[in-house]
Amino acid sequence: ITFICRDGESFPAHRAILDAASPYFATAFKGPWAENNSNGEWQTEHPSCMIKAVLTFVYTGDLEENLMKKPFELLSIAGEYDITPLMQTVTSRCYEFLSVENLKDLLQLAHLHENTDLKTSCFWFAKKNMTSVLMNPDVLTLQAEDSALWEEFVKAIESSA
Repeated sequence: ITFICRDGESFPAHRAILDAASPYFATAFKGPWAENNSNGEWQTEHPSCMIKAVLTFVYTGDLEENLMKKPFELLSIAGEYDITPLMQTVTSRCYEFLSVENLKDLLQLAHLHENTDLKTSCFWFAKKNMTSVLMNPDVLTLQAEDSALWEEFVKAIESSA
């Protein structure tokens, strides 16, 4: 298969390798999906640097250090493609970048991809920095955007009181 990125760059990959690395790809390659019937081309909106990082990880188990400066984007792609080892690797780096300013985005990403380790870390960070977090208007918008996640967030913070 060849990944065609939004910036026009392309990367060849082996279906069997991707199939073994991810339930997402295993399902996509066996079903009636467009990607399975597109002459081997997989169109993606992800930038080439991210697809290269994902494929490098799938083939070698390594990530280029400079790409780890974008852990949130890698985390999202790892979750989308259901590549658990990549998700674990990137999750460990997300802790280093966690801040009051990006807490809400990272919490939502953790929730979306059912990443309980990262979600727990977000809750721990929120407890540790409760005043700053609760004064951040962006965090407070979570209440209207995702009431279930907000309720879970509040319970986590209340448990520290």
